[in-house]
Amino acid sequence: MMKPIRLLHLPLSLLAAFSLTPAWAQEAPAPTAPATAGLPLPAAMIRLAIPDVRAFDTALGGGFRKALYGTLPEDDGVARGFAQSQVGAKLHDQWTRFRGDAALSFQTLVELQASSAALAVLNIGHMEMVLVLETPLAALPDIFEAGTSRIESGRTYHLVRTGAADEGASGETRMGLAWSMDRGLLVITTSERAMKLALAAVARGERFTPKLAGLAGLELDLDALRDDLYFKRDFLFGSLPGASDSRGKMSAALRLESGRLVEVREGATSATGQRGALFEAKDAVASGWIGDASNLLTELRRGVLEPVPNPVARPQLSIAPLPAARAASAEDRYAISVEVPATSQGGSSSEAAEVEAWSALLSAQPVAGFGYLVTPSRARLLAVPWPKEKDADLSALLEATLTRRGARLVPASATGDSRQYVLGPGLPVLAYRRMGDFVWLAPSAADLRSAPAIAWSNEVTRFSKLNLQAARDEGRRWARIEGPRSSENVRPLADRVLGLLGWMPAVRTLEVERRVTGTSFRERVVFGVAPPAAPPAASPTPATK
Repeated sequence: MMKPIRLLHLPLSLLAAFSLTPAWAQEAPAPTAPATAGLPLPAAMIRLAIPDVRAFDTALGGGFRKALYGTLPEDDGVARGFAQSQVGAKLHDQWTRFRGDAALSFQTLVELQASSAALAVLNIGHMEMVLVLETPLAALPDIFEAGTSRIESGRTYHLVRTGAADEGASGETRMGLAWSMDRGLLVITTSERAMKLALAAVARGERFTPKLAGLAGLELDLDALRDDLYFKRDFLFGSLPGASDSRGKMSAALRLESGRLVEVREGATSATGQRGALFEAKDAVASGWIGDASNLLTELRRGVLEPVPNPVARPQLSIAPLPAARAASAEDRYAISVEVPATSQGGSSSEAAEVEAWSALLSAQPVAGFGYLVTPSRARLLAVPWPKEKDADLSALLEATLTRRGARLVPASATGDSRQYVLGPGLPVLAYRRMGDFVWLAPSAADLRSAPAIAWSNEVTRFSKLNLQAARDEGRRWARIEGPRSSENVRPLADRVLGLLGWMPAVRTLEVERRVTGTSFRERVVFGVAPPAAPPAASPTPATK
């Protein structure tokens, strides 16, 4: 009897490797042209194609290779964090419901000598998937159960177990198993319904060819994903600003360009007529432009005005008369505990102070976005497009916030287009400088020297650049703040972020750029690697006597 097989690991690992910033690539040859124009796949919300499995396998490196091959260590921070999430816990539960010791991993594709592969996710909640492999093998290894033989669209398939998408299936195990082998095509599905759809696509000659070529190509049906209840509940992309701008089908591809790994994305957008800004900060830890300014006030307050993680909407305590010396009642407990303030009668104990004026100003003068910059010394700078004729309004609110924050504010000193605010004994707390249509804000005038020239762009609507080595250098501080590693808890920064960076040790920088032309957008994600070390200089030849 053939061994039962667990199908979960391979498809989800492929999707994870593609979606979790796939910077695991090593130098690899360009994929060769597939023998056929794509593989047969039914229509689905997610479709992935690997036209050359050998080139894809050669490109794998770091933790992403271990994830695809199922060899991650048990203490891996990324894997533990995923297993503790709602999605990961559900997947782990379903995985453990499968019987047997054999599991389908990327190693299985290599052993099957698959020349190309394609994956379709039909239903996320039911874990309904289709995997199609093109293999020259005449007989399959002993990894599949024979199951029950049936015929659909003139082709034989073997049903081992029904899935959650099938009528009459048990609710305990969502993923079933069915497979079919015919004329060099191996089709594996997690439900009988998916098998019938896949064989119908084979019979009709329908083949999935990604719009964008590369080591791997991806197609997402964004409208179907938004309507999927499971996706909306567990993948919170819909809560991001501007998430609804992209509609229809989005295509993506993973490529090697000039020795660098690049992910390219294309799709349609309803956010037309927007413009962004560009600037070059060569030595910055992080920099970028955000085209959505709905959170500008929050970022302005916690970035440069009030460096606290979560500034409150009502930051100032209300002023009220002192209570009478005589007790208001026999049970009056006032002043017994200095940790408990007196109850305010008929009002709030806090006030919005100048925050309401900030909201009114930004509503009357909306901005198109804002830029950010983190210097090597970790100073945070913000660039805001602001009309020069309203500089006085901006300065007045800056002074109001700083006065509330520090009480004793020294009059601002001006040098050219720069102004610096000082508290108490000469402590700089804020400086700003006008550059054309923009105002740069920084903690001090010295930090403003790092502010680069900035200009509008009609094509680039947003960009970001990140020095990953600087993020790695924060590891010890993150570990100190988040505490020691525990088997029960996952540290978001020390475990997950550093764990993911550990999967791609050779990558030093990450750059993202989005361009909009008409109703279409194009994004590029570039993973920069360290340049090769220069060969040692040759020793000078000693002069002969």
